[in-house]
Amino acid sequence: MTQTLSARSLIRRTKPLGHFVGYEHPTFIRNMQYHLTTLDAYSDGAVDIWGFLDLELFKEKLKTGWVWPDPPNGERISVHNLGMWTSCDGKWTETIDSMHRKVVDAVHELNPQKQNLLNMEGSDEEMIRKVRHAKLGWSDHQPCRRTNGENFILGQEVPLFDVTGDKFTLTRLFVFSDGLCRIGYHGSLRHLDAAIEMFSDGRLVTSAPDGCRITVEGLGSSVCTEGSWYVQPAERVREIVGLYNELNGANAPVQECMLRKRAYREAPTPVNLEALRAAYHAVPLHLRTYCGDMDSKDYEIRKILSEAET
Repeated sequence: MTQTLSARSLIRRTKPLGHFVGYEHPTFIRNMQYHLTTLDAYSDGAVDIWGFLDLELFKEKLKTGWVWPDPPNGERISVHNLGMWTSCDGKWTETIDSMHRKVVDAVHELNPQKQNLLNMEGSDEEMIRKVRHAKLGWSDHQPCRRTNGENFILGQEVPLFDVTGDKFTLTRLFVFSDGLCRIGYHGSLRHLDAAIEMFSDGRLVTSAPDGCRITVEGLGSSVCTEGSWYVQPAERVREIVGLYNELNGANAPVQECMLRKRAYREAPTPVNLEALRAAYHAVPLHLRTYCGDMDSKDYEIRKILSEAET
């Protein structure tokens, strides 16, 4: 195995179970495909990996192959909000044991005395009216930076490629509420405008060509074949700006669009129609599918706008 820098970033949550800090670590989940995600470990011993676990349940979960940090050659790797590729000549650096160690070390660093650790009593499910439910709800995981003492600056993150010569590094851009951002887990802080300029000169991109080797920060690398990417660089920039605005109190573009759709339903006036049109067009192209429910997606809005033009 080749060596890579360990990758992690500070996070916080306020639910479930209150305010806790933690670290996210990149990893893959094996669920038909291999999904790049984060393995989140919190100071209370909670572990979030597409569902909440305590330390003992996480240890047992690892035995099922749910977390799988080295996708086999020929398998598809999927990156939410970016695309996917078929992995060839993989050179991965992490193991199941090393991912377990990262979680244990993170909890120990954040809570050396192991006080008030989460105990889910052997199961992450409970029966309610004869139906199984997750014991704990979803986390509101959010990247952050610690400033002075216990002060935090909150952020958001998106996946992208950082390009140097012919090297494509799949990483994350972290944007923070104070207008600073960080490219990658080990990047230095810079102004958001400076990062946006990097899209213009091709240093930050949203796709990788077939045949290149993709380095997945913190996990290793593989050669990309049959790549399928669906985010345009200009739309990623619009998404990043929207995230910054949201961090500073604005509605997220999708949320604003849904509000305008509701307002038009209640009062289908020309003014509300134009407000809906403006809100929909403000949503980055790759996010418009979320402007509705899981089945209809943005069909209703497109239908409203189309009928208004006839």
